Amino acid sequence: DIIATYDWIYAEIHLYRYNQGLNRIMPLQDALVVDSTKRDYATFWDQVEATGTSTSAMQMSMSKDHLVYSTAMYNNDNSTWIMKRVFVYEYQKEGAGDGSDQKFIFRQDFNASDYHDTFGWDLTIDQDVLVIGGGGQNVVFGLKENGHFVEEFRFNSWLYSIQISGRNAIAIDYDYGVFSLNFADCLQKMPTQSPSSSVAPNSTPSALSKASIINP
Repeated sequence: DIIATYDWIYAEIHLYRYNQGLNRIMPLQDALVVDSTKRDYATFWDQVEATGTSTSAMQMSMSKDHLVYSTAMYNNDNSTWIMKRVFVYEYQKEGAGDGSDQKFIFRQDFNASDYHDTFGWDLTIDQDVLVIGGGGQNVVFGLKENGHFVEEFRFNSWLYSIQISGRNAIAIDYDYGVFSLNFADCLQKMPTQSPSSSVAPNSTPSALSKASIINP
């Protein structure tokens, strides 16, 4: 019953919850700030022109317990987007415990530079599985007991979009072919560890065959 919206001009994610008693949608907490640079609707493009760059959220996905979004920097000089980071927030029903109204608490982030230059162009999350892709390279993460997502494996496939439910996924490629994937046999238990954004993760063999493709 939680709704997330993104304000592209002000670079903020707003979270709402349906209040059944009042029969209306109410703000859940303060907005999550994607870009701390002060923005003004009337002068937004003037600011982009002056600074040459602008950071925005590119993709956003939500599950029962997590909110994930990727960010990219727009380079006005060559009109391109450069993927930057992926942020993971965890929902805590009782809040942050610091007296604030924050329910979604920052948990971890990934730097695109540790993976590839289109990392975060597409992403999806459900329960304990997070898939971050882009540019034909897809990284599958599993949620560990310490509350962090850790890389499980990678597979190469040019996917336009992917959505997961449990251990299953539906993907659309750039030829608009629809695939059903099953990650059940691929998600092996790994030692619990905290990720480090300063160290590039170890690569695992990249092969689409590691994910069972059903009815391509």
